Amino acid sequence: GKWELAYTKFLDSCGTNWVRNTEQFPYIMQGKLRKYTPDFYLPGTDEYIEIKGYETEKDSLKWKQFPKTLVVLKEKELKALGII
Repeated sequence: GKWELAYTKFLDSCGTNWVRNTEQFPYIMQGKLRKYTPDFYLPGTDEYIEIKGYETEKDSLKWKQFPKTLVVLKEKELKALGII
């Protein structure tokens, strides 16, 4: 999406090493095993990044179960960083 592209340009301008994440992480919702794939991975800080317009109940559930460091950037944070 538009915000993800703006974020990649921001990372590039800062010289931050990043990759488009393809790794899937399991989470349980309504008794079923599901998979979640965050948007980006930053190898230098070992962080996963999720760009999100708004948070749903499903988002909250999968983020709480995420086993690694996850940074969720919503509109407010993207604006504060001057990305959008």
